[in-house]
Amino acid sequence: MYIRLLRTVFRPPLTVHRQPSIMSQRYQSFLLIVCGFLLINLFSLNGELPVWSSAEEASLEGAKELLFEGIPPNFASAFIGVLDFRWEDKFIIRLPGVLLLLISFLGIYAWGKKIFGKETMITTLVVLASSFLLVNVAKFATSDAWLFCFQIMAVLSMLIFLKQPTIKWNVWFAIFMGLALLVQPVSTLFLLVVLSVLLFIFHPNGK
Repeated sequence: MYIRLLRTVFRPPLTVHRQPSIMSQRYQSFLLIVCGFLLINLFSLNGELPVWSSAEEASLEGAKELLFEGIPPNFASAFIGVLDFRWEDKFIIRLPGVLLLLISFLGIYAWGKKIFGKETMITTLVVLASSFLLVNVAKFATSDAWLFCFQIMAVLSMLIFLKQPTIKWNVWFAIFMGLALLVQPVSTLFLLVVLSVLLFIFHPNGK
């Protein structure tokens, strides 16, 4: 089953047959409720929550030390460190991760529907919005939400390029992959290797 799914994603574009819509009035109301809970969860109590000792504290302290010592940190840590040094407000230093998660959700819908269809992407976003890990990790000042946003947009732009081979999707792929490399080079290089292997195996032209 997984082999067939991968071959479907990486093969050249085919004619898409429209499916009956599931977007009833009740389902649209359900989506509004999901969006409301998502926004409340992402923005509520961010200034009052204690520092997440296992990751957020290390990120903040590491960013400060690297900035003061003159060593360039990764892009996310540098940005968070500057915000913390300037304002020392937990809500402000956590805000970029929240906004990037929302931007990635919008990007997943806008670009993902070009490949998988509108309703499939809406269902995907509902599942992501209900994730305890993803949504709550974005509420803390770590690079996880940054990495998720840049990597998922890079993958989507690559998949769209396979279906619509125009230069702009190559440019978007390079931009988002470059940003991901600035945030976390090791995991991003690993992602590049995995994508290269999948393209070599499943794409008809092996590229």
